[in-house]
Amino acid sequence: MKLTEAMVMLTVTCAQLAGNAGVVVWSPDAFNRPQREGNAEPKGSDKWSENREGGRWLRDVHMRGGGLAPPPLTRCVGCWWCKSGGAVHSPNASGGDAGQGLVVRRARQVVATAANDAQGKRRLYENLAQLTVDAINTLSIKYLSIYSGKAAGLLLMRWLSQRSSSIMWDVTPCSTSSSHPHSSADQVLILVLCDYDATVDVLSSALAWDQLREHTWFFLNLGQPLATRDPQLYIPIDSMVVEVRNPVEDIFVLHEVWSPGQRMKLKHALIAIWRAHAQDAGSSDEADGEAVATVGNEWPEKALIISTGRLTMSSRPKYERRKDLTGVHFVVTSINDTRAHNSRYDYVRGRDVLSGYFGDVWELLKNEMNFTYTVMTPADGEFGSNSKGYWTGLVADVLSGRAHVVVAYLSQTYSRAQVVDYSSVLIKFSYRIFARPPERSAVSWTSYTRPFLPGLWVGLALALVALATAFYCVSCFYRRQVSLSGGGAGGGRSDEGFQQWQVDSPLIMWAAITQQGWPDTPEAGALRVLFWTMYVVGVVVVAAYSATLVSFLTVAGDQLPFDSLADLKMLPKYRLGILKGSRLEEYFKNKNFLEYWEALIEPYSDTLMKSYKELRSHALEDSGYAYVGTYEIQRLDPVGACTFRSARQHLLFNDGALGWPRGSPYVQVFDHFISKFRESGLLKKMMDVWYPRPYSCPQQPVIPLGFKQVFTAFVMLGTSAALSLLLLGLEKIFNWCRYEQLRAQV
Repeated sequence: MKLTEAMVMLTVTCAQLAGNAGVVVWSPDAFNRPQREGNAEPKGSDKWSENREGGRWLRDVHMRGGGLAPPPLTRCVGCWWCKSGGAVHSPNASGGDAGQGLVVRRARQVVATAANDAQGKRRLYENLAQLTVDAINTLSIKYLSIYSGKAAGLLLMRWLSQRSSSIMWDVTPCSTSSSHPHSSADQVLILVLCDYDATVDVLSSALAWDQLREHTWFFLNLGQPLATRDPQLYIPIDSMVVEVRNPVEDIFVLHEVWSPGQRMKLKHALIAIWRAHAQDAGSSDEADGEAVATVGNEWPEKALIISTGRLTMSSRPKYERRKDLTGVHFVVTSINDTRAHNSRYDYVRGRDVLSGYFGDVWELLKNEMNFTYTVMTPADGEFGSNSKGYWTGLVADVLSGRAHVVVAYLSQTYSRAQVVDYSSVLIKFSYRIFARPPERSAVSWTSYTRPFLPGLWVGLALALVALATAFYCVSCFYRRQVSLSGGGAGGGRSDEGFQQWQVDSPLIMWAAITQQGWPDTPEAGALRVLFWTMYVVGVVVVAAYSATLVSFLTVAGDQLPFDSLADLKMLPKYRLGILKGSRLEEYFKNKNFLEYWEALIEPYSDTLMKSYKELRSHALEDSGYAYVGTYEIQRLDPVGACTFRSARQHLLFNDGALGWPRGSPYVQVFDHFISKFRESGLLKKMMDVWYPRPYSCPQQPVIPLGFKQVFTAFVMLGTSAALSLLLLGLEKIFNWCRYEQLRAQV
């Protein structure tokens, strides 16, 4: 075989392995032009042409078949001769057939090596395509995005299209990764097949666009693990970044990579192994042996492994794998509140310690995730409200960066939710209006009218008038019958008896309803029915009145004169106190409740306080001072349960949670463990410790009757006596005047 023909064969083989449609081979001057018989052209599709410039020969090799667009000749995979510009260096180049034989043998070795490399690369991309399909099916993802070189990306997509026709995908060159944000609302699997520098650019761009958290990222071709090559690279803990390694043929090992915090070394954990020749979900330990051998002791316990065909995954939850926050230090902002949250410096432990319900939950999280913390308190002592565009209190500490998290009963409001991310709800209480019941006045003008409502009094009066009128009319009828019959009618009674009942009909009905009776029993049947009807009604009415009157006179009243905000607004002497900078301030400044803010809160200087202690102090001193408090908390001590009373209306329900800066990567990991504590019953146990059952007040004392309880009776007695004396005087005057008039006539 001629040396030149061997080089041509080698070049054609290289081009075929690289997928080229055509290639130009350059031959040096030392090679002789091949001899031809006569003027015959070469056979086949090969065509020789002479290039006079430089005395060099060019040969165009035209290959049939499709394929990718022809890249430059120097991209011929594994072809050292092509990469060296066509120069073949052989010590026996001028030594005839021996030198040519050596070149041919070396060419065959190169061809074999290139063929093996091409076959391995083709197998790699085939397996990678199958891994991608398995991952998409496992994660229920419908969109795929690939960062890669053009040839590799199209080759991978060709394999993918053969395995799944339902996947939507796009391919992006590695060089344009920094300007290619993914705006899909659905989760996307992003496959990165770039060199290390381009991969870092992709990571930086995704972090800037906040897409490391939104999508799942697979990185290949890194050569060296990220945690080893660039340990200070920041990958948020709530992202899903996976390194795909290929330590053994037909096996991929998947490691997730994350950063516990800013400026901390990357961590990684094995999450899955993919085997091209897995049997089924129930494959034996022997089938896993080769894969496990590649990862050593990284693989979790057998009970925490799930096999789904080719893919064997760890079943441990994501944040159980990432819970170790050793080295992470949080600055906590909180307000001292005995039951909810309280901080102190523990000299034994040598650090700040939070207590109270929220403090105990935070300590439980600390022990679970192994972080450290210190505590600060806002200078203004407020929870946080937006005042003229500036935030105050706990929220201001987080927004300014002075603190990393709010560990307090931070209520959820619309305005706070725009700047703060809340954790899972830790507690849920309700707000009500509290006030001290008004003291009884020295005397009561309504002591004897309170047992019945005004409507019942009116009904009884109308019934009395109606029955008295009926009794009068029946008496008139019987009196007329007696007069017409000449006496004896009506049971032997004279008309004088009916006349007396006619005149006294109101008193007879009053005597019946008050259970006093009447000395003479009506002998007429109709009159007896009227009398006994009123008497039976009187039994019920008097019994109910007497019982209610006794309770009103002897038991101290503890009811508030209002049941809602609307009732409170109608009482002119009341004002309403709330916590300054709390959720309530935003609540009452809302346009739906602004009228109550303007009427009950804003006009007064003592209605915005920084603690419930101050609110209670004002309410104890002034029965006209009401305040809004948490119903479940205020009733836990004797003062809140027995001294104060709450209105019936629930103003709003109050969800309490931790507060993180907007976009914090720690929200999900902390929510995972809060949910875990809730499901295990730990939160309920801590709730029972800090918020037990409401305080049980002793029975209300019975008050001995005094003058102020029966003042109305004495007033009625005095009024009746005075009226009697007045009538007696008027009668005496009238009789004296009449006597003098008669005497003058005589």
